[in-house]
Amino acid sequence: MRLVRVGEVPPEVLEFLAWTLSEDGVFALAEGEPLAVADFAYDVGRDQWNALLLLDALHTRLDEAGGKLLGIAGFDLFLPIMTHVYGAAETGGAAAILSTYRLRPEYTGGPPDADLFLSRCRKEALHELGHTLGLVHCRNSACVMSFSSAVEAGDLKRMSTAGARRRLGKGLA
Repeated sequence: MRLVRVGEVPPEVLEFLAWTLSEDGVFALAEGEPLAVADFAYDVGRDQWNALLLLDALHTRLDEAGGKLLGIAGFDLFLPIMTHVYGAAETGGAAAILSTYRLRPEYTGGPPDADLFLSRCRKEALHELGHTLGLVHCRNSACVMSFSSAVEAGDLKRMSTAGARRRLGKGLA
């Protein structure tokens, strides 16, 4: 599993994800070569980046080392059928991406909170990686694999609920 910086992302986010995801026993991580700012995926009318185009770009990195890739972007992502997404992945595939843009408490008017921000990043990373293992959305709103239409809903997710963390560990061990 490789983490790939997509554009500008604070190094502490990558370091935190590498440490916590490895600590979870889910997988060993390495940092991949960064993907330059992805102007090709930028939609001027939406002022957002198309997550599907970024997943395609991450795919070009798969030939280099195989395995799974998790792109970490600092800008706002969308899918054509949604106003925004916190991340996207290929179900059962090898590539996933998450955006830190809307995960910061300041985005919704809250005060800066580094612990909350990093917790959101960790949950979103596990959620998207779960999709690459073939996991679908869970009906249990406290499960890390549940769908979140609002970032605050993700705050209610627990790491071990509904066996998602255990299933992730089995899939990547």
